[in-house]
Amino acid sequence: MPYALRRLFSTILVHCEATKIRALWEKHKESVSEDYNRNRCNSKIVEQMVLRDIRDLLQSMGKDIKNYDLLELNDTDDCVNKLIQHVFPSLGDNARSTSYMSTRAILSTKNEHVDQLNEKMIDRFPGEEKVYHSFDSVNDDSINNYPIDFLNSITPNGLPPHVLKVKINCPVILLRNLDPNNGLCNGTRLMVKALQDNAIDVEIVGGQHAGRRVFLPRIPMSPFDDISLPFKMRRK
Repeated sequence: MPYALRRLFSTILVHCEATKIRALWEKHKESVSEDYNRNRCNSKIVEQMVLRDIRDLLQSMGKDIKNYDLLELNDTDDCVNKLIQHVFPSLGDNARSTSYMSTRAILSTKNEHVDQLNEKMIDRFPGEEKVYHSFDSVNDDSINNYPIDFLNSITPNGLPPHVLKVKINCPVILLRNLDPNNGLCNGTRLMVKALQDNAIDVEIVGGQHAGRRVFLPRIPMSPFDDISLPFKMRRK
């Protein structure tokens, strides 16, 4: 998969002491850009999106993309920060407001962009964050063809990320139909009220069940049908 190739490319830069980095980029840029190229014809935009992914991967390994002989990256953080400020003005003062949170959202076309926006948003929320790590596995993989590190690195459709950061009063969205009769459906918007090790106490913020407090337990989940995965993954 292209994202896995971008991670491999970044790992090579960090650990293999590659000397001809620009030539390595030119040789493999089509492969590492395949997913972005499917929906975009502007090669410059695709190039920047891939470079941003590589920058983030390098940062997660404690490295700076500026230290490598790659193309110049146009920083879009300022635009994203302005978008967040426009959609969520005075976030610190309104973080406890159910009406404020339930009427605002930022939409994105890619899961990886959603994850990046979520990280920026959670950093802006007041309070201390709690980090949940998933337990990932593959059905019928008795010989461990798929290492845990690889499973942790991917976020298939319909699954939360391996590292989930949450704060009190931050909004979350339910990804499964847990109890439709009581308002817990796929897509239900909620606000976090308390954090436990294996459960999250939330309040429903929309629909006829608005204001109801419920507990969301840690449950095993499998991704929606995803033809890009040659295996059946479980995340808990």
